[in-house]
Amino acid sequence: MAYQVIARKWRPKNFSQLVGHESIRTTLINSLKNDRLPHALLFSGSRGVGKTSTARILAKILRCTDLHDYTPCENCQNCKEITSGSSLDVVELDGASNNGVDAIRELIETSRFMPSSGSRKVYIIDEVHMLSTSAFNALLKTLEEPPAHVVFIFATTEPHKIPLTILSRCQRFEFGRIRVKETYEHLKEIAKQEGIQFEESALWSIAQAGDGSMRDSQSLLDQAASFSESQLTTKLVSDMLGVAPREQIRALISAILNRDVNAGISLIAQFDRQAFDNKRIVDELLVNLRDMAVLKISPHSDWLDLSDEDQACLTQMSSLVSSEEIQFLFDVALKGAQDIARTHVPRMAFEMLLLKMISAPKVADIGALLRGAQTLAISQDPVTIADSQKQEANFTSPPPLHDDKNSFRKPSPSILNKNPVSSQNAPTSKSHNSRPTPKQISLDGHLEEGWFSLVAEIKRDHPFWAAKLEHLSALELLDGRLKLGAKASHSFLSQQLSTPKTTQALRDLLKTYGIVVSHIEIATVSAHTQTPVKAPKEVQRGQAQKQEAEILEKINQDPLVKKSKALFNGEIQITKENR
Repeated sequence: MAYQVIARKWRPKNFSQLVGHESIRTTLINSLKNDRLPHALLFSGSRGVGKTSTARILAKILRCTDLHDYTPCENCQNCKEITSGSSLDVVELDGASNNGVDAIRELIETSRFMPSSGSRKVYIIDEVHMLSTSAFNALLKTLEEPPAHVVFIFATTEPHKIPLTILSRCQRFEFGRIRVKETYEHLKEIAKQEGIQFEESALWSIAQAGDGSMRDSQSLLDQAASFSESQLTTKLVSDMLGVAPREQIRALISAILNRDVNAGISLIAQFDRQAFDNKRIVDELLVNLRDMAVLKISPHSDWLDLSDEDQACLTQMSSLVSSEEIQFLFDVALKGAQDIARTHVPRMAFEMLLLKMISAPKVADIGALLRGAQTLAISQDPVTIADSQKQEANFTSPPPLHDDKNSFRKPSPSILNKNPVSSQNAPTSKSHNSRPTPKQISLDGHLEEGWFSLVAEIKRDHPFWAAKLEHLSALELLDGRLKLGAKASHSFLSQQLSTPKTTQALRDLLKTYGIVVSHIEIATVSAHTQTPVKAPKEVQRGQAQKQEAEILEKINQDPLVKKSKALFNGEIQITKENR
């Protein structure tokens, strides 16, 4: 008997042998149980995922004379004919070679006749998107109102090429890519049954190379079995596929993460001698970096199709660097892959990409830098100690009182080394970036003017506080009790700033400017009050409007402007540029 390839020999004969697609299997079986099977089905998905096999299994279920629990017997005449492709009542057409209107007209004519045996006649059209427009039009009427004994099953890899009038008449099933782990388990069973000796990592490499296609994976297993003389090894599979072994890819990633230039150059030389496809090496590099980024965020995620060995290795490597470092390297590799595809010297572009990644400066952990900066700021500014406790307890309260100008400066070397200066070891002498002593303000004289000066000073030192205080007006200062007012449009500030922790932080802030108060009250000021008290923001806005009016008046008085206005019958307007 002639040799039958693994892909044909191990084609699923019933739903229990179908790998993956649990939802499709359940839907079809329930449709059969409830006698709700549609007369037209469309199976779409990438190549080798089981579309035609599912169509044949469904045809067997509809025609089997000894059906048990919706599993074909494989022994009756109808099952044998469908398996061999000789059934008169299960017609398979290739849409690519029978794409004309004449072939479809013949199909329509034969569909009117009752099946030679059984109660159902099944038409399976593979690659249905290859039919011509006239062929689709000829099929429309029959597809909408087919004979009661006919079931149409269409299979396609490109459903977007099928007319909407056809799609609307079919019940569609989307076959997704088969997971690597499911493919690996199936290949493992096949290898055992076929007597193929193998390394588990070799089968995993084949399953990954199949890229979600069971047929491709089975064909690669068949090829690898012929390629090997004894055992199927990872190195043999890598040589057959023409890709770098997994160990070399991991060694390359390790050299990049550790910035080991000597190891990196040695690997580049190995890749050159072994003549691997540069693009595939970069693709493998991108896949591994993507997996590391996911594992860094979610170490126990089952989203990735990884073996236990691969997951442990990548998790260990990802723990050595920050997420920012992995994402930076991924971006560099992605841009390098695009450059390799465009250049006429891809080998040099590939080598320069690896050298760039190996010699690139390390990316600091942003979270560690921010934590170090916050620790340093607190150790240098006593005011922020109480304020930071307030912020932890009340999320809606204003940010800490540390110097915002200095907090965004370049971190000191001690922060970059993840060893922030403690308060005990902090230098007592005034450094170049320490905050100057706040200007002392008095509110004893003219309260409104003093409040404006105070808010102006706070705006220079603590802009987050100033953004709130500039909308408040000073109403009264009596016996150490300060009363502030907020217009109705900013009444939320009275609620936000009236909590005990916030008012305590505000008193501490005012104390640094020489203003000692025992109590702060924030009230909502009516718009109809007889003595309107303006907030600093209102005064600034009024001054700006007055200045604009004066500028506009001077412009309008210019003789040349007057002539231009008369000539063009226009008006002068002031516009502001958004920066």
